[in-house]
Amino acid sequence: MDRDAEGVTFLIKPGIHRLQSVVPKSGNRFIGEPGAILSGARLLSSLSRDGDAWVAANQTQEGPKGYGQGALSPAGVEYKEATYPEDLYIDDQPLLQAGDRASVAPGKFYFDYAGDTIDFADDPTGRRIEASVTQVAFHCGKDIGCRDINIQNLIIEKYACPAQHGAVHARTGYAGPLSENWTVSDPEIRLNPSTANDDVSTEYDDMKVTVHETSTTRAHGVPVRNEARPDSAR
Repeated sequence: MDRDAEGVTFLIKPGIHRLQSVVPKSGNRFIGEPGAILSGARLLSSLSRDGDAWVAANQTQEGPKGYGQGALSPAGVEYKEATYPEDLYIDDQPLLQAGDRASVAPGKFYFDYAGDTIDFADDPTGRRIEASVTQVAFHCGKDIGCRDINIQNLIIEKYACPAQHGAVHARTGYAGPLSENWTVSDPEIRLNPSTANDDVSTEYDDMKVTVHETSTTRAHGVPVRNEARPDSAR
């Protein structure tokens, strides 16, 4: 895309396009053919056994940690690990992040950021194991804005969205000025664990974002469906 000018249309073919993070130029259009998926996760295939846990080594991803003490689970229990953006998925199901290795159990994983490993208990045999790596699918560059962006018919999933971000992040840089006239139509934005609270998303109301989606749940940056696990709202 660095060689392409403003106003170019990109047709995204069917299949899973992994670890893509796009910085569009003003007027760009991104149109997905049926089955086109942008995924922020990598497949984990080299796993080793360590006692009762399976271990994925060389996991160096580490996004910005959220502020505060974490979220509350539906049972009202504080979930401090919700402040971490990285997730683990087994056959498209997100696991909860444990606070230490001793707490690893079926349905939970532990990310040892110092040791660059992910530990989990579920048997991976014959299953698809994925770890989120890339933070956002679409975002403006650090020093430039991008307006009049059109994103159509894409599945956008499993991005390691930092707190106050979504997989589609229409700001200049991390927290710069908002861009204008982003249209996101017919999307399925799923399994991206960013906060989906309306009171947070309202800061984007002046961005003139148009989203053709019937769901009332919001993701950061654009008010679209976000299917993050209920215990992990950041």
